[in-house]
Amino acid sequence: MRRTGALWLAVFLALGHPAIAEGVQRCFTGADLTNWHAADTRTIYLRIGVNRIYRVSLARECQTLRYFDAKLLLEMRGGHTVCAPVDLGIKAGEGGVFEPCFVQSLNELSPEEASALPAKLKP
Repeated sequence: MRRTGALWLAVFLALGHPAIAEGVQRCFTGADLTNWHAADTRTIYLRIGVNRIYRVSLARECQTLRYFDAKLLLEMRGGHTVCAPVDLGIKAGEGGVFEPCFVQSLNELSPEEASALPAKLKP
């Protein structure tokens, strides 16, 4: 059984799993979300806390992100923290009608990337 655990750890390290490779787990909870902005129908920027920004790329267009008064519903899968795309479910909409927006990738922007975002895209 120990060999299996060691094997999985080696796989995560080889693949560069961010939570292990950097030595710091870069996760967040729904309570950490302070703001969001949809750049288009396939890209959402999330502000986590004061100065962390994540880019969420969607697997397909989520048309309800175009709505003027769109709201996001976040679903934390498998616990209360989000560390990988599979941990996060997103629905967008308004007026009680919400469309699932399928998360393809989730990337924390570096401070340089975050500051380079145009003001209209910053959450």
